[in-house]
Amino acid sequence: MKAANDTKDTEKPAIAAPPAFKKDTKWRVWKEQFQNYLGSKVGQCKAPLTFVIRPLDAPGNIDDYPDDHDQMVYITPHIGAGYNHDNRVVFNELKALLINSPAFTWIRPHDQSHNGRAAWKALLAHYDGTTEQNRIKEAAYATIQNRTYPGE
Repeated sequence: MKAANDTKDTEKPAIAAPPAFKKDTKWRVWKEQFQNYLGSKVGQCKAPLTFVIRPLDAPGNIDDYPDDHDQMVYITPHIGAGYNHDNRVVFNELKALLINSPAFTWIRPHDQSHNGRAAWKALLAHYDGTTEQNRIKEAAYATIQNRTYPGE
């Protein structure tokens, strides 16, 4: 088992890192790519790194998840040295991909602490928050209002 675990730690992730984030309009696609990328990397807790950015703060019930991957993501606790290391790794991944983008503004307050979870929550609050959703709706309504149907 030790040899198998050592081999897993040195393997490259099957999913490549997403491209650097450039445009705010590409957030949803980039978010999915980043989550998939973290799901392919295993941290010190032996869980996919997506456990750091999962929506729930508290671990879930082991019987609620259909497969081992989801179980590891949702039951791994957010405490301990392993979590602290994995949280820092997630922050470093985010920072590397967001450094020259408009999104870096939202993770900058977490630069000193290297808190990947808090940085991810800040991004979600901005890009998936009600203000951004209202802006998208207003832009869609404006586009629809300025369109005409040239048919019969």
